[in-house]
Amino acid sequence: RSPSRGLGDVYKRQASLSSLKVEDAALALGCAPALALLPALVTLNLSGVGLATLPGEVVRSAAPTLRRLVLRANRLSSLPAEVCALPQLHLLDASHNALTALPAELGACAALAHLLLEDNAISRLPPTAFVRLARLQTLLLAYNPLHTLPPLVPLPSLARLSLVDFEVHATREPVGEPAGDAEGEAGGGERAPHAETAAPPVD
Repeated sequence: RSPSRGLGDVYKRQASLSSLKVEDAALALGCAPALALLPALVTLNLSGVGLATLPGEVVRSAAPTLRRLVLRANRLSSLPAEVCALPQLHLLDASHNALTALPAELGACAALAHLLLEDNAISRLPPTAFVRLARLQTLLLAYNPLHTLPPLVPLPSLARLSLVDFEVHATREPVGEPAGDAEGEAGGGERAPHAETAAPPVD
């Protein structure tokens, strides 16, 4: 087999790669050029590498096919607005970080079905955070210092809502209990910082 043919096979495998797990912070920060070579990427996992920031360039370089972005268990204090421009983003897991706020453009993530934001430092959400999230099924906000929520009325698909460890004063009348076990009724109990929780199934 010729070296050139072997190299061609490498490029073919690379072009069809659908899932990437990066396990080093320096690699995660500099992975934009590599992401640009992965046109079929569906899942990008940057969890647990100690990231304090996520460059917008990294997100911009991801293929428009990206459906799952996993950023859990880092040290992120913010998310770049570019995250909200991913047209097929289905799951965003930014739990167990140091987020204090979310991008104002969050409401533009029309394809988002699972939003995991547990164990952060979020004190408020953008007023229009849920305006276009008609497909949102899972919203995990436990262990954040929130006191108010934007209206939940625009969330017709919502099936799981976690509001453990803070008192919510809704900005509109409640729209009913979420389906399934209400985590907000768990009551008491100490939580382990950065405890692993299973991500919801992805269609």
